[in-house]
Amino acid sequence: MYQIMKKIILNKSENKNNIQNKLDIFLAKNRISQQEYEELMLLLN
Repeated sequence: MYQIMKKIILNKSENKNNIQNKLDIFLAKNRISQQEYEELMLLLN
């Protein structure tokens, strides 16, 4: 899931708020780690 979300962020193919919501859900459901979440949020911002 981390790699997929990274590609989406880098391609800017989705709205920032939508991506952030998805990342929050993936973190809550343990689909990504806290470290991966933080890395993706840095890329997003």
